[in-house]
Amino acid sequence: MACVRDLMSLESFQDITLVAGYKGLYRRVSWPNIAQTPDIREWLVGGDVILMTGIGLDCTYTFLNSILNQAAEGNAGCLVILLSPERIPRVFPETLAYAEKLNFPVFTAHWEIRIANIIRDISSFLLMERHQEEAVNSLLEELLFLDGNMPSDALQAFIKKHRLAGNHAVVLAEYAEICPEALSSLGGAVSRQQSADMLVQELKAKFPKTMYLNRYKSTFFLIPIEPEQAGSLVQLASRLCCDIDSWYPGLEVHFAIGRIYSEPLQFYRSLQEAKKASAMCRESRKVICFSELGIYQLLMDVPNQEQIIRFTEYRLRPLLEYEQKNNKNLLPTLEMYLQTNCNAVQTAQKLQIHRNSLAYRLTRIQELLGTSLEDAEDRNELYNCLKIYRYCQK
Repeated sequence: MACVRDLMSLESFQDITLVAGYKGLYRRVSWPNIAQTPDIREWLVGGDVILMTGIGLDCTYTFLNSILNQAAEGNAGCLVILLSPERIPRVFPETLAYAEKLNFPVFTAHWEIRIANIIRDISSFLLMERHQEEAVNSLLEELLFLDGNMPSDALQAFIKKHRLAGNHAVVLAEYAEICPEALSSLGGAVSRQQSADMLVQELKAKFPKTMYLNRYKSTFFLIPIEPEQAGSLVQLASRLCCDIDSWYPGLEVHFAIGRIYSEPLQFYRSLQEAKKASAMCRESRKVICFSELGIYQLLMDVPNQEQIIRFTEYRLRPLLEYEQKNNKNLLPTLEMYLQTNCNAVQTAQKLQIHRNSLAYRLTRIQELLGTSLEDAEDRNELYNCLKIYRYCQK
């Protein structure tokens, strides 16, 4: 998963300067292309590293802004402008401001730089990255979803080659579009992609041997970590949640962290724990560790969970059936009400509904369940049922 930031470590990029679009450094890159016409839409494939010499072009700020707009719409990676007195003497302030608005990286280089060296370095780097990523993804998926199956010979060689024996934890990052209309013009899919790229870069910077696997709206990280580093991981995850909120309005990321295991064939347990922690606490917390689930951790080791599942579904069935027929959110309402310790004001605020609407929902919930939310025992039983129900969803 190569991104613009990776290019900055290439030898040919040492004399190339980033002048705008710092927040776009996590855009993916796919291949270098030279812009030779005013209309570049027709050949953009996504992830393009656009090199612009200005030869034969009227390089006003209006023209450059048009190129930026086309590049952003075509999900290109970045723009590298070669400066020369005769063609493009400088990048206009209006273009720099527009690049910042689009979060699109713009670099400048001296005219005398060798374009052939830039293209060669980028091409070689991307080919190597793709080959390594394809090989690692296949085997990492087998490892994380092993679930007791016998590992293949290729997987055993993979474990040995990458020295995976030792303490590792699985971190699950899930992306949610909480306000699609607030997302940038790039759209939700592109924002998720850039967010995932940012998380990969940041986690690998802190834990260099981190491996990752992307799936739709989720990224699985296998992180080498010692128990004393757990606090640092949580702090980093919390910071990244804030960064995503700031950089991609309308998009949220939630982290769930499984326990640490030293045996590679047990890493799948850490993944299952992360998924369970996410299912139980995703609505209330952005970063959750399975080790924080208290007594609910014991559910992982219950040999026959079907009986527990049947009981919770039986207890909550009136709400589930009512929701399905009437498209009402009674289950989340009950869950939030209990999580706020039955504080009606906080519940209404968090659900963004009027207190009268909340009162109506709570009355309907009690009628359907045949219970009283003023009774401590009933509240405790319902809270546990909700937790177990969420736990069993993944």
